[in-house]
Amino acid sequence: MNKSTKISTVISAVALTVLGMTIFYTIKTIRSKSRQSNARMQPATYSVRTQIAEVQTLHDYVNTNGDIAAENSVAVYPDIGGRIVSTNVSLGSYVQRGDIIARIDPSEPGSNFALSTVYAPINGRIVSTPLRAGTRVSTQSAITTIGDTSRLQITAHIPERYVSTITNGLKAEITVEAYSDMLFSATVTHVSPVVDAATRTKEIILTFDKDDERIDAGMFGKVKLYTVDYDGYVAVPTDTIVTKSNTNTIFVVKDDATVEERIVTLGRTVDAHVQILSGITAGERIVVEGQRVLSDGASVNDISESIWSSAMSISRKTLEHPVLTLIVFLLLGIMSLFTLTNVAINLFPDVDIPYVMVMTTYTNAGPESVEKAVTQPLESSLVSVSGLKELTSSSAEGSSMIFLEFEYGTNLDTAVNDIRDKLERVKRALPDNASTPSIMKMDATSVPIMRIAVRGNRSTDDLKQIAEDSIVDILEQAD
Repeated sequence: MNKSTKISTVISAVALTVLGMTIFYTIKTIRSKSRQSNARMQPATYSVRTQIAEVQTLHDYVNTNGDIAAENSVAVYPDIGGRIVSTNVSLGSYVQRGDIIARIDPSEPGSNFALSTVYAPINGRIVSTPLRAGTRVSTQSAITTIGDTSRLQITAHIPERYVSTITNGLKAEITVEAYSDMLFSATVTHVSPVVDAATRTKEIILTFDKDDERIDAGMFGKVKLYTVDYDGYVAVPTDTIVTKSNTNTIFVVKDDATVEERIVTLGRTVDAHVQILSGITAGERIVVEGQRVLSDGASVNDISESIWSSAMSISRKTLEHPVLTLIVFLLLGIMSLFTLTNVAINLFPDVDIPYVMVMTTYTNAGPESVEKAVTQPLESSLVSVSGLKELTSSSAEGSSMIFLEFEYGTNLDTAVNDIRDKLERVKRALPDNASTPSIMKMDATSVPIMRIAVRGNRSTDDLKQIAEDSIVDILEQAD
């Protein structure tokens, strides 16, 4: 018996075994359904997932960014102009107050003067490259800069709409590009008393809670500033809420495995969680998945508690039938080898970019009016969209743009429908001159992967005709 015959025999045996198992379980299923059809009809039971309602603290925050710099930084100037004779420090050198930085020769042609010494005014490190020997300087020329790198701070700017919550002592988490997976804690130590009229922001200064050698002056930091804590109420995922006719409800599971639909009052929303001010109490079991098909009094089956038992049941059956398990995995291996040799390779796979833009026009309105009348109401409505990772906005003269970044894996079609529902509720609050907000998904297939330009000693019309008649056909035939 040759090798190909043996392989064919093995495949045939596996196929016959699987066919026999299929017939057996089909007959078993038919008999089961026959018994069920003769039994008395039972009310429909819906599979749901639940969780216990708990009192939680929601930590509201503001995302911004800023530059990291030394807390104390001093530029070093000479007392007299002249030519630098020597420089005693280099970039990164540590100096103490009174150390010699450089020596200046103030002599001019026909006259000689004693050298003038430049001293370090503070303790710290040289954070800018010193001027070289031979350079002519004046009393307005900074020879170098000394910074106290043991105490670093980050300067950030907070939009005007959040300034009411900004005070000294607020905590923040800082991330830097070099250590993107690390969080560095900082505290607000200074808050500007005024709002910048040009940028409509207020400047704040945060000091790092601990010295860390990984953080360097000059780095760019992303700031997550925690502003207000909302506590004292039950908090649930926003997807738990079912809205019907402007009424918000939650389904509560009772002891008899039925649900009660409760009208609830919503509070603050932070990161896809919302406070429940009234309607449910801590300790009650609420439905968090599958609630869209429920009605008051419906019977439910809580599958969140049966996942572990189902997994154990599958493991137990696998151990009880080792031969069957071996055959199934052998069949899967054969199918995998066959599929691997025939699978196609997609050079440009279809990937959904998790970004959506909402654009609204507001004719003859300045940036401030657009921000207040259009952008802020839309932001307040869209912040509770499921799967939202980050929301940013831009208000310009006559237009408002809001960018929504979602977690990878989010179904954008579902997200767009959710956005459309949110906008439908808030559009009545927009000014009469404002257009209906338009929703645009970022589509990778709409972006060209290559641009080809044609140039030559001919007119533009001639070049266009040559490209369409000769070059386009060749490119379209490329495989």
